[in-house]
Amino acid sequence: MIFPRIGPFYFYENSIIVPKEYQRMVNPETLLAISEYFTGSPLEHRDMWDNYMVIQYPELKNEFDDDHKALPRGRVDFEIKNNQISFFITLDRCIIGYENEIKRLYNLTDAYSVDFFYGTMNYKCINCRKVV
Repeated sequence: MIFPRIGPFYFYENSIIVPKEYQRMVNPETLLAISEYFTGSPLEHRDMWDNYMVIQYPELKNEFDDDHKALPRGRVDFEIKNNQISFFITLDRCIIGYENEIKRLYNLTDAYSVDFFYGTMNYKCINCRKVV
């Protein structure tokens, strides 16, 4: 069985970038049995940046700001409420149009409830911050 995944991603050169080691598999049946409420991916953008992005894309090393928010990015996460698991994807507004690709990369089939949240305080890249 293919389980959904959660974790961070970046958007660079019109592609969603997420190495497999930065995705965590989620078994919905097991989670529903364990907890009435659970949320959170412990995986961090900073780790992905330091361990993958600057190695695969060395040209980005000097373009990234101290708070690791210059490059467009997002995160797939989940929560359990009322014995139902739902997924939510938080991302920069400039990634609009890549929702199906993100769902495919994270194994989020139509069997799962998925909501998207754009441009929240933590998900505004340097270009999105310029737009009022």
